[in-house]
Amino acid sequence: MATTIEKNCCAICNKEKAKSKCEGCSKDFCSSHFADHRQELSKQIDEVEVSCDLFRQMLTQQSSPSSQHSVMQHIDKWERDSIQKVRQTAEEARQLLLKNFDLIIAQLYVPNISANTKWIQKGITAAGGNGRGVGLNQLNYPRNVYIDSDQTMYIADYSNHRIMEWKYGATSGQVVAGGNRLGNRTHQLNNPSDVIVDEEQDCLIISDYGNRRVMRWPRRNGTNGQILISDIDCSGLMMDNHGFLYVSDSQKHEVRRWRMGDESGTVVAGGNGRGSRLDQLSFPTSTFVDRDHSVYVSDSENHRVMKWMKGAKEGIVVAGGPDQKKGSIQLSSPRGVFTDSLGTVYVVDWSNARVLSWPKGATQGTIIVGGNGEGAEAHQFYCPMALSKLTFSKNVVNIVWIHTCFIHSEETTIPYHEQHTLDTAYKTEIRNDKTRLNTENQSKTRSNISNDSNQPTTSKTSSRVINNDEYNKNNVNQQRSDTNNRSIISLTNYRITFDDSDDDDASSYISWARRDILEYRNNYPSVRSDSKITQNYRFYTNQLESYPDGDLIDNIHKLWFRDYDRLEFHHGYTQWLFPLQERGLNCYTEPLQKHEIESIKKDEKALKRILTSYELMLDFYGFKLIDKKTGEIDRLSGDSYKSRFHNLNTSSHNYLRITRILKCLGEFDYEYLKFPFLEQILREIIIENTLPNCLQSCKDYWIETLRSRNERHAIRQYARQLIEYRNQGLTSSKSLRAIRPSITKETAAKS
Repeated sequence: MATTIEKNCCAICNKEKAKSKCEGCSKDFCSSHFADHRQELSKQIDEVEVSCDLFRQMLTQQSSPSSQHSVMQHIDKWERDSIQKVRQTAEEARQLLLKNFDLIIAQLYVPNISANTKWIQKGITAAGGNGRGVGLNQLNYPRNVYIDSDQTMYIADYSNHRIMEWKYGATSGQVVAGGNRLGNRTHQLNNPSDVIVDEEQDCLIISDYGNRRVMRWPRRNGTNGQILISDIDCSGLMMDNHGFLYVSDSQKHEVRRWRMGDESGTVVAGGNGRGSRLDQLSFPTSTFVDRDHSVYVSDSENHRVMKWMKGAKEGIVVAGGPDQKKGSIQLSSPRGVFTDSLGTVYVVDWSNARVLSWPKGATQGTIIVGGNGEGAEAHQFYCPMALSKLTFSKNVVNIVWIHTCFIHSEETTIPYHEQHTLDTAYKTEIRNDKTRLNTENQSKTRSNISNDSNQPTTSKTSSRVINNDEYNKNNVNQQRSDTNNRSIISLTNYRITFDDSDDDDASSYISWARRDILEYRNNYPSVRSDSKITQNYRFYTNQLESYPDGDLIDNIHKLWFRDYDRLEFHHGYTQWLFPLQERGLNCYTEPLQKHEIESIKKDEKALKRILTSYELMLDFYGFKLIDKKTGEIDRLSGDSYKSRFHNLNTSSHNYLRITRILKCLGEFDYEYLKFPFLEQILREIIIENTLPNCLQSCKDYWIETLRSRNERHAIRQYARQLIEYRNQGLTSSKSLRAIRPSITKETAAKS
């Protein structure tokens, strides 16, 4: 260990010359101190050995389970807490991703949509299209569609009282809610008008319009729904990325935001009564909520789209509105709506049968699809109702709406891929089943067919699809040929002619129709009155609710007034409002009894309600009664009549209703109201050309309801004079007043 040296001093005493060097510390020591140093080192070695033993013992103790050591327990707890926090953060991130999936995809794939983008103008049928019916491959007045992340469609099958699930590419769907006949129990629906999917909760949210409620229904294997909101006239639903539900109320003219579990929502648009001010709405339908939580509303009767920013007290007009320049592309009764990331509004222009895009700040819209007249061809619409959400791919935007889904791309053409991925472009079309791509079904739809009025179908089919004007001309001329030239009015090269004829055997080309009208004119001589039946009298004296709608007559007059969607798509109420001495399609109504007629005529209030029912339907068709004594009617004021005329001109089932209405008026001493109505209708058909599709029904049925042969002859003579004046260009109001029938003038003089 030590080395002998002679020159250095001792490291301890520093006096004597060092004799030895310690190799451990490299110091020199004298002999005596070197021994002391070695002794000190031995002592330190012993202490190290003791410490080593203690350390070895400690290691042995720490080799036992970690739960027995406080340090390891602390480490374990920290580890478990950290893992839990990581999991919680990951779950929160996942939920946030799911809620904002559409927005993220939009930002990834569609940073902007060019105004020069080309839109494919034709679609293919994606759901329904097999005739109107209750089959799983059929629909009946579909009103709205929601498309989930798997491209599965959920369709509000309005008149079948059910929600249909339709897989992408499938030829039929399956019922996932309702479908248990019309009713108000929790397993039934009544005219559902909208449906959305809450994918987080895996359930459907349904606007059960006929039952005035909003329901939640399990998306998978659900047999019953849960009422979320009651006593509400819900016309549209929307859910934002935070799970808030937005509900349009067509009768309160407002949109409310609801949090699940709330007893009352928060008004986010409208809520200041019906009107056209910026803080008002008039029959709001569809809504859309953007990422800033601004609410876009289709303000149907104001012919505009309103934007209400979060917390705003009034809205901003972003499309349509009253300041419409002549000849510009504007809105008429808008329905479905949504916006893209640039603020461009896409909206269904319902009355004009087209879809518009409306860039931010623009004064008019741009037609992107439709606008080719109403029809059943792939590039046409028939009463388009609603838009669904945008779905995106790298260079393609799919816009899906209840009538047709077209594809939007930067390219002029897009290949027809059929694979189901986000990067795939596909074309779909959801058509209202009353229109198919052939003239046969179109002819059937426009024909007067109903057990209510016993009106025949005489139209023939064509081997090709034709446009509306051509269809109207050919169909009427074809009917004229089919009926052995018995038609009174026909279209020939767009010129109206009027053939006189003896109508003693009215509607002789169909024997049962002839028998029906003659029975009516002669007060149904073969029908016996049943004194036990008082349903119609009790209804008109406000004692009995209608069924299935469940309203008293006074409530219908008050609450249904200008609720045009309800009046259009509900069908059973017409037999309650306008009873006849013959059975109709509503199995819940009884034929009018002769003793009921006399009882109602003796009851002043009940008789007045008949007149109010007439005024309700006049308004629905775009007219108003301006003189109750003479029965004179006129158009609704302003431009409000236009959308109603459009609806009347394109919805042939209303022709059946008018026949029933006119017949009913004659049962209750209101026969005098028919002639002025027919006068106005003929002026609109012949002079104004606003209701050309009413021509055949007016000729074959409405005129025939006049019980007086002299009146029937007079109204035909009036039509001939209108034609002559039109051909001469004498269409001023003064000229038309000069040729009014003497019957009308006499009635006016008596009043």
